[in-house]
Amino acid sequence: MQAFGRLLAGLAFVILIAFQAAAQTDLASELTRWERLAVRAESALDSGDSTDAALLGLRGDIAVYRGNFDSAKDLNANRIATLREQLTALGPAPEGEGVAAEAPDIAKQRVDLNAQLVALQAPGQQAQTAFLRADGLIDQIDGLLRERQNQQLLEVTPSPLNPSHWRPALEDLRKGALALWNENGSNGVAARMANLRAAAPVAILLGGFGMLLILRGRKWSRLIVGRLRTFGARGFGIWSFVVSLLRIILPYIGLLALVTAAISTGFFGPKGNEVLTGLARLGAIMLGFRWVAERVFSRDDDEALLLLASADRAKVRFHVSILTLMIVLGQLVSLILDSGAPLEASSPVLHFPILIISALSL
Repeated sequence: MQAFGRLLAGLAFVILIAFQAAAQTDLASELTRWERLAVRAESALDSGDSTDAALLGLRGDIAVYRGNFDSAKDLNANRIATLREQLTALGPAPEGEGVAAEAPDIAKQRVDLNAQLVALQAPGQQAQTAFLRADGLIDQIDGLLRERQNQQLLEVTPSPLNPSHWRPALEDLRKGALALWNENGSNGVAARMANLRAAAPVAILLGGFGMLLILRGRKWSRLIVGRLRTFGARGFGIWSFVVSLLRIILPYIGLLALVTAAISTGFFGPKGNEVLTGLARLGAIMLGFRWVAERVFSRDDDEALLLLASADRAKVRFHVSILTLMIVLGQLVSLILDSGAPLEASSPVLHFPILIISALSL
């Protein structure tokens, strides 16, 4: 039995060593990948011409490595503690002249333990060094992004109150819309109409389905709620929540169907299709905000999360709708302007009324 116990202890020791070796191998490969990322991040910071989105992407990747290195700092901690206890048990090495020399076996054991200690401390030290480098890179990226934000805040743009900018801004908006409409004009009117006729059956089917869901989706959801109330369904609160989701999911599916129908015609070019896809995203934002308002400031006193007066809840729902509409309009104006070559004053002029209405609603 003693031999069997020694065998099990030996196997456990071998498995522990294997796991530690695997962990150190993983750390070595991760340090290699980290080096490439760190060099790329440092080059981006040195050049200073990377976009904010690119810097944020780098920051996210670096943050993952920083977390991994923070965890790896304590790699082999138990073994290191054990080795230090063993060295302490051996006592201090003899120093100075006239001191008796240490026994050869003890000296060899001390050398072996120190060698093991150095080898086991190396991965943790590498992880600590990499952690500090990652933390420094994140601080530099944050500093650069803050500096850019400060520059944007202090940047002086043409005043939207100057009447001389109004007409050119509207002209830029018109040109941007025309550019989207005529993006595929190089294909010729005949070719565009032929593509439109070929895609018409699918487009009409999708468009009709989308309009049906947009116009009737909310009513169908209310009918389901009414039917559940009629039958006295158990767990009505859960069903009411699910149906409230249907009130935004069904119209959103209808909006996606309309966008897909428009794209399937092939009438618009890449930028036009991008704007249509952006409209679908904006529709999701609008419906999502509306859903939150309907839940927090519900028409039903039993469902409202904030117990304001019914008239006040109606006011809040109205202003949430206004704010959401302003967000959508602002993004739509930006998409249209980006399709052309607008003047510097055009964006401030066109967004100014949207900001004023948003401020009043807030």
